[in-house]
Amino acid sequence: MLPPAEGGDQQIRRVAYAVHELLDAPQGTGEAERPTRLVGLVNLMSAHGPNHLVLPEHLTIPASEESTTLVMELAYMLLPAAWGKGFAAEAVIAVFGECKNARAFWAPYEKVWVRAIVNAGNPASLKVMAKTPMREKGIYEWNGGERKVFLAGQWTNTSTLHIWGMHLLG
Repeated sequence: MLPPAEGGDQQIRRVAYAVHELLDAPQGTGEAERPTRLVGLVNLMSAHGPNHLVLPEHLTIPASEESTTLVMELAYMLLPAAWGKGFAAEAVIAVFGECKNARAFWAPYEKVWVRAIVNAGNPASLKVMAKTPMREKGIYEWNGGERKVFLAGQWTNTSTLHIWGMHLLG
């Protein structure tokens, strides 16, 4: 975890977790010396500011909790060689476990809400989310108007987004 950085009136928090695959070890090699290879990353980042999607209240925390709850956004990416092997769900669950144990990192917040936004065109990520403690809050039909984003291999200004969330703390 990186130390909180100042960002306007709210602190920006980031958690970066490298996902490694354990490789076969030569005969007689101890577990501590077992070779690995990097296969992906899991990130949590504060979800406030101009670059983050503002969601309706029914898909996130109540407005009455916004001043006392830190909202984080989950993102992960894996190399194609790691797809379909369970690394994503395992890594997300591991990150959540470590973050729950690092209460001082979240101060002064006692509540931390984590959200994940999954494009409907990514059924593999929908399956990953279903294996984590996160729960689907609902679907958001995003319309960027003139603003296009690169999503699922193409430029688009509309998307069906599945919103997942959970309280990490609180």
